[in-house]
Amino acid sequence: MQTATVQKELMKIKKKTGQMVNQAKNFLREETTAVKENLYMLVSKARAEDLLDSAYGTLLDGLRDHSERTSIPFPMKKEQIMKLVMRASSNPELFFVNRYNCMHSITGVVIVPSYLYSKDEIETLRAEIHRNADIIARNAGTGSDYDKALMVHNMLCANVQYTDDGEWCRHTTVGSLAEKKAVCDGYAKAYKLIMDKLGIPCLVVLGTGENASKGEEGAHAWNMVQLSGQWRHVDVTYDARKDWREGKWFDYFALTDSQIRRDHEFDDDVYPLSEGVDINYHARYGFLMKDKAAFRSCFISQIKQGNTSFSVRLPDNIPPEIGEEKISDIINGTEMDVGRNIQVTVTSNIKQGVFHFKVVDVGT
Repeated sequence: MQTATVQKELMKIKKKTGQMVNQAKNFLREETTAVKENLYMLVSKARAEDLLDSAYGTLLDGLRDHSERTSIPFPMKKEQIMKLVMRASSNPELFFVNRYNCMHSITGVVIVPSYLYSKDEIETLRAEIHRNADIIARNAGTGSDYDKALMVHNMLCANVQYTDDGEWCRHTTVGSLAEKKAVCDGYAKAYKLIMDKLGIPCLVVLGTGENASKGEEGAHAWNMVQLSGQWRHVDVTYDARKDWREGKWFDYFALTDSQIRRDHEFDDDVYPLSEGVDINYHARYGFLMKDKAAFRSCFISQIKQGNTSFSVRLPDNIPPEIGEEKISDIINGTEMDVGRNIQVTVTSNIKQGVFHFKVVDVGT
């Protein structure tokens, strides 16, 4: 009887063990399949990127030769062609093309560019663009990458006028670096060209941005720049559209993804991640106000030092609308601490939580 019982238990154990083995085999089979699929995706992605790089190189050769058409000798999907055109459109050196007509052929893709200038005109303009870019790069100083990137931002803001007059050159380095008049992509391409000269990694970002004056969202371009190993957003256009004779604007220098997304949008999959330690202009130079006491102290100190134009940023965790009310209350109670009668004009960038102050003495 005991032997029969033992045999019965052994059969149960064997059956259970068999089930566990089968489960383990199924698990391993599924994991192996998943690994193979992931590996295939990685290889496919790498191959697609290699093909895109190859196509881009072929296109560049054709454009530099001023070719009427360039043949890409392999098939490309619609999204690949779009990526190719986007890369070309973001290149600050390709200021002489304003349109790319793409057609499928038997062997691949044919690209017919629309040129804006003759070969001689291109060489003349290229020389002027690089001459002016070199001047800015030399004047960027010998400090850190952060210091140089900020100086280039400042020089473009101060010397290039935002001009949306319908001229295509405003979208290129011809507008920003030769004629000193540009729109967003003209600024962004100039910034990238100069960063390239300084050896600072930089990208042109294509996305959308809110136009506060028009109350609408539209296509927009800005930059991402790598500072101290961290990618950060820099929007020269949004800072340059203000009057730099009245005061400097640094609202959009070295922002993280979450900060720039307050009034910009872009494709996460296309551009590098930008989060981490706060290194925007206001945080770096002591104008990030963590509480009322810090703002009061900063405000009084700036006025006593004779600074009549300055700005502060609120921390990300403070709603700008609440901060605006508190700032107004603090300003109204500082005249006695300052020691003279002043008139303060406040300009608010509510989306970014940045407040700009213009201080005027009104006498006794």
